[in-house]
Amino acid sequence: MWGGVAAGAAAVGLVVACSSSGGSSGGTGPGAISSVDSSKKATDLSEADAQQYCRDTLAYQKSQISEADTKRYTCAAIGAAVASFTAKTDEEAKAACVKSRDECIAKPSSSSQGDAGPEKDPCANAKKDLGNCTATVAEINQCTADQIEAYKAVVNQDPCASATAAKPDGGQPTGASVPEPASCKVLKEKCPALYGDEGSGGSGGGGSGGGNAG
Repeated sequence: MWGGVAAGAAAVGLVVACSSSGGSSGGTGPGAISSVDSSKKATDLSEADAQQYCRDTLAYQKSQISEADTKRYTCAAIGAAVASFTAKTDEEAKAACVKSRDECIAKPSSSSQGDAGPEKDPCANAKKDLGNCTATVAEINQCTADQIEAYKAVVNQDPCASATAAKPDGGQPTGASVPEPASCKVLKEKCPALYGDEGSGGSGGGGSGGGNAG
């Protein structure tokens, strides 16, 4: 459901809405993530509240992390990786990366629907996905906001600026890793379904988070 939150940085993945008195404050990020009561446990949310919270969270992600920034970083990261194998010098690698990045950015993004038919509602199973989540809405908000900030710090970098040619010892550059915030480590234990792992241990099962942005 909330791939961007659970996976952490997947390219993808990243609201500045005003907070209401009963709403959900969002970690270190600005504004509020949702109008859903932040003191409630996820397991106690109604079907309607669960779907509303899911949509609010996705809206928060999209407004915090632009598709353009994500595409720019992804194109640059790919360009840097390819250039490391084709360039003989670091200067050539940087130039090749910039050329590859710019060509990649210029290409139109593929349609989210394509020929696959109507887009599926990512929040249709929100209640089910939160069914075994013992965290409060506030705890999920904290992880969401912290993870988006960590992802933005990586996406704002320019891989082409540090592109280098492959070294004789076989070393090669890798995409920057998005660190997993402490708030998300706690959430993994309480909300395994959000991480696609419902069979692990912990208070509600374990999960896997973190990820790379490139």
